[in-house]
Amino acid sequence: MVSVDALFEEFRLAFGQAGRREVSQILAALLKTREHAEDYLRTLNEDTPLVPAMEPLIAALPLIANLWSDEIGALNMLADEHKVLTDERLDFIARVAALDIQFAGPGMVVRRRPPARAVRAVVRGVSRDHPSIQLADLVADAGQAVARRHAGAPSPPGERLYPIVVPMISPESLVPHDDRARFATIDRKDLADLPTALLPYCPRNPAGTRRNTAAC
Repeated sequence: MVSVDALFEEFRLAFGQAGRREVSQILAALLKTREHAEDYLRTLNEDTPLVPAMEPLIAALPLIANLWSDEIGALNMLADEHKVLTDERLDFIARVAALDIQFAGPGMVVRRRPPARAVRAVVRGVSRDHPSIQLADLVADAGQAVARRHAGAPSPPGERLYPIVVPMISPESLVPHDDRARFATIDRKDLADLPTALLPYCPRNPAGTRRNTAAC
């Protein structure tokens, strides 16, 4: 981990050598954030930090809740149990999900979501108690089969499911250069060049050898 002192010394040196106004403005803004960097470092050094560094689940859940509340209206979110999702972190996620946050532009603001689009609660459950979590697992498996098909590893489930799954892909879940139509195609049709690990699984062929894959 880079120390705050070392990081901000690099910012200072870069600011002194910057030859473009735009770069100087960015570095000047960064130099004003030392207090925030020190606070964040203290959070990382705690035994049980509220938000673990580089944990995508923490950032993903409020975004997913906000996207769906925009789509269907006010909701409660039920998340599958996960070691990251402690009570404290679920409270944090719920507080973030309750807000409309505009990070840039003339409308840059933080405000509570209106009641019609509110994320009312974020709670944790287990699949044995909640059929909806079991259903979510099935949907995730279907998405994985379609993604593997697109990557050149087709399987019977992927072939049957892609016409259903592809129209359900949310544009917000794609990187900017992607589109849903791409996932209806197979990038590589020649399986001979694929590593064994990418071949479709066959119960009669657990080793994944090419010889018996067609029998599945």
